[in-house]
Amino acid sequence: MPAEGEPGGLLVVVESPGRSDDAVGRPLTGPAGNLLRPLLAAHWPGPVAIVNALGCAPGAREVEPSHVEACRGYLARVFEEVRPTRVLALGSWAAHAVLGRGVPPLSTRGAYAHLLAGRFGRAVPVFTALHPTAALRNRHARGWFEEDV
Repeated sequence: MPAEGEPGGLLVVVESPGRSDDAVGRPLTGPAGNLLRPLLAAHWPGPVAIVNALGCAPGAREVEPSHVEACRGYLARVFEEVRPTRVLALGSWAAHAVLGRGVPPLSTRGAYAHLLAGRFGRAVPVFTALHPTAALRNRHARGWFEEDV
């Protein structure tokens, strides 16, 4: 599944495609996308691209480090194409795919890291937040998610 959106701005990285995403060939088309997309439109004035860290759904299996590693080349190509000025990694597996290690989103709210990407010629800040699905299941988590986005 390719990235969706415009290059040169915010790159949103989520874990993997869901059933509705696979059906239409676009990332974040289900309830999680219905929560996130309006927040992005309201708070990010520039171009936005959205991509899954895993190019394909792991199915009924849990995501494992080997899945992330297998898709690392795919995600690297997306970074080359999109050339983001900022990255928002949603969920621990998305952070793992971007940063090389998992980040507990609730323990690191407001924190960020930088990708020292020589090809970009600059450091690219990476922010982390809960996966939007977690925000759909808990009203407290939803408030934190909305604040962080």
